[in-house]
Amino acid sequence: MPILTKLQIATRLEAARLLIDNAIADSEIQNGLTSVGFTLAQLQAGQGLLSAAVQAVAH
Repeated sequence: MPILTKLQIATRLEAARLLIDNAIADSEIQNGLTSVGFTLAQLQAGQGLLSAAVQAVAH
């Protein structure tokens, strides 16, 4: 497994943020995710975990 740089990690976290934010903001995406078992509460929890990861990488 290759070692990722901080920039690579930050880029992946930004992509994850965009995906989560879009899923929360768009009811069609939410409906699609609900059909495969993801709830709004899980997406919101993911936002919190993502924020913690971003903070960890920033330091």
